[in-house]
Amino acid sequence: MKYITSHPRRHGQELNSTTDYFNAITEACEFIRAKTGVEKFDVSIILGSGHRKIAYERLEESLIIDFAEIPNFPIPTNIGHGRDLVAGKIHGKNVLAFTGRIHMFEGYRH
Repeated sequence: MKYITSHPRRHGQELNSTTDYFNAITEACEFIRAKTGVEKFDVSIILGSGHRKIAYERLEESLIIDFAEIPNFPIPTNIGHGRDLVAGKIHGKNVLAFTGRIHMFEGYRH
């Protein structure tokens, strides 16, 4: 099975094994941990079209990370989907909100 990462610095890089896939995910997670200073999030949500302002307006102490900054992270191309990861707090809980998502029709296989 082959996986494709769409990070601009590694556009089209093939991940030829589950080990490569695991390492790519681990690199992305480590980047997010380092950037946010949060080891473990209590809640993670993926927001669809029309709901992304929840991330920008409801999260306290928020930090916005452009998907393009995150190693190995796919970038949504669908019009209307956000391209930010917003980390913050709601009622004292660490929350990670994805303002967009990817689809198979965008050319991503996994």
